[in-house]
Amino acid sequence: MKAKKEYIDKFVKIASKEYIEEGDRDKKVLEIFSKLRVSVEKFPFSDNYFDTVFAGEIIEHLYNPDHLLAETYRVLKPKGIFVLTPPNLASIHNRITSWFSAF
Repeated sequence: MKAKKEYIDKFVKIASKEYIEEGDRDKKVLEIFSKLRVSVEKFPFSDNYFDTVFAGEIIEHLYNPDHLLAETYRVLKPKGIFVLTPPNLASIHNRITSWFSAF
């Protein structure tokens, strides 16, 4: 739980000023991303804002993944790092699921 709080504290310090408020920080961070439709909406950050962007196992769920990539490119600083991870289709869980769904 301590690691989660430290992560939230770091995130809130880099968030837009309009999102920094007293009160429950965890709830505010979840509110930002739960309402953001990354397939269609502009990210609430200025151009060249982040050094690194991480998108873990999300792209396969998006209606318009090109929008995510374009917005990520916009908010990422030049020479920034974009980490995109797809799901591991070779995992034992996914192998079993796909084998049983074939019938």
